[in-house]
Amino acid sequence: MSRWLWALALLAACAPAPSPLVTPWGTPTLIAEAPTADAPALLATPQQVWLAWTQPLAGETRHMASDGQRAQILALRAWYPMRYQILPAGGGRAHWLWIDRTESADELRLQSALVSSDLVAELSPIVHSTGLTTSYAALPLGDGQALLVWAQGALGSETLHMRTLNADGRPSFTVELGVPGTLPTLTQTRSGTVWLYWVSDRSVWRGQLSDGALSAVEHVSLLPPLKLTERLDALYAAHDRTSDYLFWQIVRADGSSSALLSVIDRAAGRRLPPTSLRFGLSDQPFETTYNGGAAAAAVPGDLTAVWLRPLNADTDTLPVAAVWAGTTGVLFFREGRLAGALPLMRTGRLFDAPQLTSDDERHLTLAWSQPWDAQAARLLLLRTR
Repeated sequence: MSRWLWALALLAACAPAPSPLVTPWGTPTLIAEAPTADAPALLATPQQVWLAWTQPLAGETRHMASDGQRAQILALRAWYPMRYQILPAGGGRAHWLWIDRTESADELRLQSALVSSDLVAELSPIVHSTGLTTSYAALPLGDGQALLVWAQGALGSETLHMRTLNADGRPSFTVELGVPGTLPTLTQTRSGTVWLYWVSDRSVWRGQLSDGALSAVEHVSLLPPLKLTERLDALYAAHDRTSDYLFWQIVRADGSSSALLSVIDRAAGRRLPPTSLRFGLSDQPFETTYNGGAAAAAVPGDLTAVWLRPLNADTDTLPVAAVWAGTTGVLFFREGRLAGALPLMRTGRLFDAPQLTSDDERHLTLAWSQPWDAQAARLLLLRTR
């Protein structure tokens, strides 16, 4: 919702052409039409798909949920909900996470609820933060548990806090991590190490989280220089077998975007600064190791990624949802470099990065918000399953 005000002015002039009926993954599913520029939050398992977004209905803002086939209202109070995330919980349920004001506070707070497989909220919202909260990160820990880290406090003086959720959505005590920061992001390596990345003092830092404590804190990178009309909207981290990746999402005042990539080569200890991702598509295939068919091998070129959101995983081949030249697709990274690209469909200009997830059987699912007219966007879902 926060991006929709400026998006409205642009949609009438640059509404994209209708979606094609068929993509390399089949036909997209229309989930809903809603006045939101944000891609719906997404979780996919072999058994079920979950999506979350916000939508005004009958003059009231509502939490909306879908299983990929039907959409319905989630019976939870909503004011200005944003930044949804969905994580697996116990017993086939899901942890629903978002930021919104509350009954007792007109500032934004991090909140969660437990939602059943038939899209029924089993717990009233639990409010986790006690001060202004504008960014957070969440990570599934296995067995239905989840780790939460959020930035809390007045703008410019935020500090990081953490707590866990058990498989039934109940929280642990809050731990103050003792560092200033914002835009936290969480990753877990295949060995089980949890890394927290965050932004502070015009730099990116990271440290290991274990037993409620932050250790091994180190400087990762300086922030890229930004113009007065630009802001760092999101920071994502991911891993493959040899490298660590940081994806920087920059949004301009007119709603346009650019994406930067940083790479850390763990063996060589080499760190590449944030740079624009440019590439081309060759006529040689690239085997992605995921369901959905082969991609094209990536080569140097003039295509520029403007939206990037990686799969939060530590895998030999890292899939990343991407938008370039009006096309939405998936890029595949391996050993610190872009190795393959799979264009899926022409979507025109988007105002948020698509959401990407993989299930345990390596099927990929993509969801995005595609501007349709001056009133609404189409929320679309595309799966390899």
